[in-house]
Amino acid sequence: MPKDTPGGPCRAAENIVYYPPMCLAVPVLIKKIDGAMADGELAGNMTRVNILFTPDVKVGDYVVMHAGYAISVMDSAEAEETFRLLEEMAGIDAEG
Repeated sequence: MPKDTPGGPCRAAENIVYYPPMCLAVPVLIKKIDGAMADGELAGNMTRVNILFTPDVKVGDYVVMHAGYAISVMDSAEAEETFRLLEEMAGIDAEG
């Protein structure tokens, strides 16, 4: 096993910032419901969403999707604001 000595193999790299992995929940527009699954639109792409945790969701609602599951229903104004913030964080100019 390598020793943790100055300059050794266990020394922390300089000028490296470590960001632990994280998950992101995103708004998805529900387009079609089929039992416990729904088709949703996310950034112009269709995706499957499990809606077991949001039994009151209807076609036309936005849901917060995390790891393929709808975890809550959100209103359209909140979804649009979330999209705006995500685009801002990504450095995308939504108007240009």
